[in-house]
Amino acid sequence: MKNDVTNRELSMILKTCGYFQADFARFIDRSPAFVHKLCLNYDYPVPYRWVEQARIMVGAENFEAALEQAREYIESRRKT
Repeated sequence: MKNDVTNRELSMILKTCGYFQADFARFIDRSPAFVHKLCLNYDYPVPYRWVEQARIMVGAENFEAALEQAREYIESRRKT
């Protein structure tokens, strides 16, 4: 489903918006190791609950812009 956010996209969203995984871990009150596993460089969907927390943390507009940018980047890397 195109609306799912993958691990790789979540990681890129945080970076694009100027956050570290540790910042997100504090925001959701989880360990840095937990967030590290959420952001591993795979194309598995992230549970909706954590996607929504990331959207709240970075702001809806920033989240959508960063998600679009991440998807474009990933797609361009697949073509090469």
